[in-house]
Amino acid sequence: MDIENVQRIMESNGVIEVDYMGESIWIQGYNKEDQTVEIGLIGSKESKVVNAKHLTEVKD
Repeated sequence: MDIENVQRIMESNGVIEVDYMGESIWIQGYNKEDQTVEIGLIGSKESKVVNAKHLTEVKD
């Protein structure tokens, strides 16, 4: 995923499912300049910063 898609998802009013390496996540924030995204793993209190290219939007 590119950082523009991350920004679109953050600005969306709906719920858009996103995965990080097969794990469902929620996006906490992003850094457009660094192309990084702060994510939280669903079902965990763990959060981390990853490159946007490692995120995948889940399509129905």
